[in-house]
Amino acid sequence: MAVNVQITHNLVKAYVFWLGQRNAYQAVMDGKLFNPAEALAVGLVDEVVPMEDVLPRAEKKMQQYLRANRNILVNTKAVLRRDWLEGLREGSENAMKKTEEVWWSDEVRQQMKMFKAMLQSKKAVSQ
Repeated sequence: MAVNVQITHNLVKAYVFWLGQRNAYQAVMDGKLFNPAEALAVGLVDEVVPMEDVLPRAEKKMQQYLRANRNILVNTKAVLRRDWLEGLREGSENAMKKTEEVWWSDEVRQQMKMFKAMLQSKKAVSQ
């Protein structure tokens, strides 16, 4: 809310899954933007590596998954994420319509332009 960006049903459900109900609520209401260290600390990412190491690390992880039995891997991930996936289906069509109405309003488009400019200015200052 703090950044005046419409949060989608799916993003809220993802935050609840990864952060827990209370922490997700607080992050959304505060408009929390996680830096890499914070994202790692709360479990949104598995690791933080220098940019040049991203592709080799991803390839290494993918090789690990490719060695696993595909059916077991897919079924295990589905079981682990069942509540999240079911939550995405609940009311998602109506939620998407509401999100689209807000997202494409002139007021929100203007706010998004200002938010983008603010992020770009922060990026320029940090470089």
